Amino acid sequence: MKMTFDAEVCAAYIQLASEIATVDDSWPLDGFIAGIDDVIVDLNADRNVLGIEILGKYGDGPEIILAAIADGSVANALAAEGFDCPELRGNPDITIQLIN
Repeated sequence: MKMTFDAEVCAAYIQLASEIATVDDSWPLDGFIAGIDDVIVDLNADRNVLGIEILGKYGDGPEIILAAIADGSVANALAAEGFDCPELRGNPDITIQLIN
C-alpha cells in the first residue's frame, strides 16, 4: 500500500485502489480519530473506497498517521460510517513517499 505524505501541512493520502480511478464523491470522517484533524474518504460511483486523505496536526510527522492506522483507529472510523477497508486492519505494509 502506498501513502504520500506532505510534511509541510501534515497531510497523507493512502491510495487503496489498485489503479487510478475517478473520484465520484468524498466523505468526511471528522472527529473520529485522536490526534488526527480530518479524514476524507474518496469514493467511486459504487461507493467503494479509492483512497483516504488524513490531515494531522501541523508540525507532526507521518508517525501519528501510521500509529492511527496500526492501532485500528482509521479502519474503525471507516467501519463506523459503513465503509469496509480490510487492507487497513492489522499492521499493513505501507510505503511512504515524502513530497515537498
